[in-house]
Amino acid sequence: MTDKPVQATKHCRHYDYKNTPGSGDYGPSCALGFDLTAPGAWRRCAPDPDIGCASRSDYTDEERAAWSAYRANRLAMIPVALAAFKEHIGPGEAKSADCPHCAGMLTVARASNGHAWLICSNRECVGPVHFNIDRRTAWPPLNTESEPTS
Repeated sequence: MTDKPVQATKHCRHYDYKNTPGSGDYGPSCALGFDLTAPGAWRRCAPDPDIGCASRSDYTDEERAAWSAYRANRLAMIPVALAAFKEHIGPGEAKSADCPHCAGMLTVARASNGHAWLICSNRECVGPVHFNIDRRTAWPPLNTESEPTS
């Protein structure tokens, strides 16, 4: 596994967005303590800000490149992980398979409403990934290439 680099976005490096509804810790926040709850206050942290902030600190091009490469690598792991499943998973089913990326166990769960999840038992590996799949679709797609014979 590649070490996870800093999540270098085009926002200020002090910016974060808490996404835990009902926790009281929800919405934009600044690591330096600036209040971002007023309408539009978060814009000082956004890409191409139209409001100045003397404490703004942007990520470097190198940090952004490392984050972009990491994300591309992580996305490329998903189809390889799904290929570990040798049969379709129907709505309301869950199946497990050995992870092709690590010594962990992959699990795919598919709900009857079209939601599906893929995750590896190794938290540093694949997932959690959420999919929306039409319930009539055979999923995941199976590798139709013939395997080499001995």
